[in-house]
Amino acid sequence: MQETGRESPLRWRGWLPVLGTVLTVAVAFRLYALGRLPGINGDEAWYGVQVRRFLENAPVSWRTPTGNLPGPLHLGLLLLLQRVADASLTLLRLPSVIASLGQLVLTFFVVRRHFGASTGALALVWMAVLPVNIAYARFGWDPSHSGLVAIIAAHFALAGNPVGSALAFALALAVHPTNVFLAPFLVLALLGAEVERGGWKRALVRTGLHGVLLVVSLRVLSFTTSGGATSVVWAQVLERLGRPAEWGTFAQLYARFLSGDTVYMYIAGSGLGAARGPADVAVLALLVGLLGLGVVRLRREPVGAASGVVVGWLASLLVFFCLAGNSSIQPHLERYAMCLVVPSVLALTVLLRESGARGALMWRPYVLTTVVSVLLLGGFWLRYFRFLEETGSTSHETFWTGAQEPKEAAFARILAEAAPLGGARVVAENWWVYQPFAYLSRGGPLDVQDAGGVHGPVPPGGTYWVGFPGGPLERWLTANRVASVHWDIPGQRRPAALRVWWSPPSPVLVREPAP
Repeated sequence: MQETGRESPLRWRGWLPVLGTVLTVAVAFRLYALGRLPGINGDEAWYGVQVRRFLENAPVSWRTPTGNLPGPLHLGLLLLLQRVADASLTLLRLPSVIASLGQLVLTFFVVRRHFGASTGALALVWMAVLPVNIAYARFGWDPSHSGLVAIIAAHFALAGNPVGSALAFALALAVHPTNVFLAPFLVLALLGAEVERGGWKRALVRTGLHGVLLVVSLRVLSFTTSGGATSVVWAQVLERLGRPAEWGTFAQLYARFLSGDTVYMYIAGSGLGAARGPADVAVLALLVGLLGLGVVRLRREPVGAASGVVVGWLASLLVFFCLAGNSSIQPHLERYAMCLVVPSVLALTVLLRESGARGALMWRPYVLTTVVSVLLLGGFWLRYFRFLEETGSTSHETFWTGAQEPKEAAFARILAEAAPLGGARVVAENWWVYQPFAYLSRGGPLDVQDAGGVHGPVPPGGTYWVGFPGGPLERWLTANRVASVHWDIPGQRRPAALRVWWSPPSPVLVREPAP
């Protein structure tokens, strides 16, 4: 049921400039310094390597490092972009930006159709400002596309179209297997919407068909994952359910997932710092308050599209907690929880609509949404962009960055020096260095190899050894006196975010003199 009051955010002149400003900032945050904040992840470059191999009719790895098939959306968009543009680290992330912007547009139209324009505008803003959504829009891999397919599946479920919902669910599983946790949300959303439209008899028939089709869709996992769906250890599930501390930890981690603390810890290494505790309390208080108010107001309509969305959201959270557990929503692994974003935003905005009396008092959710948007965007600027600009990341070394992305800067310097000499060999310390170099070097004069398997003759330009300061490559080179330090590639607050050594075309190991 849509809004019944008179007001709409699209007609309320006082909120329209706020809406425009928030969306402008949120979109700008998705684009700002896209190729260098944070430093490129080796996993992102792996997709680029496969696309360039495909375009060159070279052998392609059809399994990701985790054993899954690459998602069709990310790989497909990257393939289209790579056909018309030169290789660059920014290009690797553009598919995720496109998917994120598409998700925002679809969110507005889907929610407007099923719950009205006011709720659609609220959902658009919340989807735009969630820190994890912004961060993953700037990150070139499959989980960044989960939100786009999830909102499509949600639309078909709310429209009472079990076939469309199941097909979208199958696509979501192909994008990333953790989207399996969308199933409870989709089932209950369709059930509620169908009861509201045509009563229980029709609803139960269509929900039964929907459930069967979703189960059939799970067959996708047998093709897209290396070993099919992961088996469930029911003893662990029962143990988890029986431990109150586990429930409390999950609530805390979910709050941090929404506030941005989780993704700040993963990528920037910053977190919310002293604001973490107050943010936890504020997010949980907001969730509990909106849920309590929603229960009171939805008693008049105990089964409907709105209640289906809310109960479906809670069901997906419960199933995620039971089967995936707290480890799958903590920093560095929060990508497994990206499937929860769309159910969370739709449920929160439906509850916000109830706080605004479905239109009569919509100034309440407008004001709350404005305040939360300012806090979330301000937090993203301070704890993500500013922290990365000042420190270059204190998280995993693959994210280390500077005024120029270090791996891109090192590649450009090596290429400029070695190309006039007829090329050179580049030995990369590990996956995080090798994949970006392999992507940028395809078809060029640089022979990029992994340190674990150096082979073949040395080109005229000699060998460039590239690794992180203090890493195993530096220790080996120092111990064996194979090469000398050639350049230090600076990062923010780091004299060397990446180090390059060089040895001549015919290196001779220099041994310690005999005593």
